[in-house]
Amino acid sequence: MKGIRANGEPIWGFGVQVSGFGVDGLSIPTKWNWNLPWVIPVLVFTLFVTACGGPRPATRPAVQRDAYYHRMITSGHGAFQRGDISRAAELYENALVRAQIMDRPEAIGSSAYNLALCRIALGDLKEGRDLLRKARVELRRAGESGLDTLLAEAEVTRRLGEAEAAWTLTDEAVVALEGIRARHERIQVHSLRALLALDRDDVENATDELALAERQVRRDTPFRLQARLAEVRGRLHWAGDDPVLAAQEFDQEAMHYRNEGRFQDMARAMTRAAAAYDKADDQGLAADRFYRSARHYAAAGDPVEALKLVERALPSLEQAEDPALEQRVAALFEKLTETVKNKRE
Repeated sequence: MKGIRANGEPIWGFGVQVSGFGVDGLSIPTKWNWNLPWVIPVLVFTLFVTACGGPRPATRPAVQRDAYYHRMITSGHGAFQRGDISRAAELYENALVRAQIMDRPEAIGSSAYNLALCRIALGDLKEGRDLLRKARVELRRAGESGLDTLLAEAEVTRRLGEAEAAWTLTDEAVVALEGIRARHERIQVHSLRALLALDRDDVENATDELALAERQVRRDTPFRLQARLAEVRGRLHWAGDDPVLAAQEFDQEAMHYRNEGRFQDMARAMTRAAAAYDKADDQGLAADRFYRSARHYAAAGDPVEALKLVERALPSLEQAEDPALEQRVAALFEKLTETVKNKRE
């Protein structure tokens, strides 16, 4: 094969420059090897609900009876599920104001938590964390544990690069979980601790934390948590220099996110799988996963990210010698370059 062509021209090295990469949407030093499977260039911050259970509903009858608050919360949930996070944030903020007028701590806590998810999804991590802390105070005043806010704060603290603080928060969560039945929360906290351990190359501790998380898995375990466990296993296999098993776990991660309906997370997992297949020298599967992830971003309205993934697919595609896939990549490239050109004009 002499190179993939589009519009009669070779498309090798078409000039998409990647200046930085991200772990779960955060910048990390560019000296890191961008072929690590969990290092994914992301232009749009992934929704924070990857590991969290999503927005809190208005469940207490006294709160539900307030028509305005209930309408704001319900409409906010609808906007959130549609992916209109900015609109969801406006609605949740209205709900928070109303909750404060009513002096209902459970409503204040729930509204603050939901608004925090939006702020974090929009990239304002510190404001999101402040809102989570406010939510926890109010929920505890209402007689709740606030465990979901604690776990969410640990997740965002990790994203802020404050590993020790995040670990301390997970310690607090482990204590809060003592004596209660909360399998899903235990999976979340121990999988997070495993990832924190892997972030500092502590494979032994990560393995122990994964085992604690896997003890809680049942047939009804949510797909989002199964995906998180698959990510941990994949990273452990990568650390153990077994890219084949790592790739298989990242494929499982992508499948779970697909089943959950979290398609950007699915695409990120496919990119991790692609990098692992590339390291395992399975260039056909590497090119396939890069292409499918690029196709996702193209369809989702992010042509620049899609072009980056197409460029990453090219070396694998050259070695795979798959004419049908070459044609699909070339067609996608043509569409993407036209889209980017039109946006610049």
